Amino acid sequence: MYALEDLLADAASTEFVVVTVPTMLAVKESERLVGSLGEAGIAVHHVVVNQVLPAPASSEAQPTALPVSYASRLRRGQGTCGAELRSIAAGASAVGAIAAGAPGSSSGPAAHAAAGRGAPGSSAEVQVTEVPWLEVEATGLQGLRALAKHLI
Repeated sequence: MYALEDLLADAASTEFVVVTVPTMLAVKESERLVGSLGEAGIAVHHVVVNQVLPAPASSEAQPTALPVSYASRLRRGQGTCGAELRSIAAGASAVGAIAAGAPGSSSGPAAHAAAGRGAPGSSAEVQVTEVPWLEVEATGLQGLRALAKHLI
């Protein structure tokens, strides 16, 4: 058991990637998860946020089959959650909380932008990636290829 703990705490060989969705419940769960991982000395440098609805095109039809009012409310809620997630990740990065093991950090969408503004290449930097809502579930080879376009 100690060998596993040592492996998980070795940031050079192991990293935990938090994958979440932009809802308030998921924000709180992710914050608690990263805090617990930090207390255990397990590095978290990447956060992936799934199922983010795209911004509406001003003159185009809605990009999803969702009713306009529901999609608007959902986007607004996701925006609020995204801001909270980015704030948590940036705060954790700024003080090195995720890599150093302090609780109270998490994830958030920012389309392949580093939320944390620590020194470049520092262990405290948190990379957050936004994955848009896909029309199909990401299963099988086709689904994985669609997902990979947003992650790689």
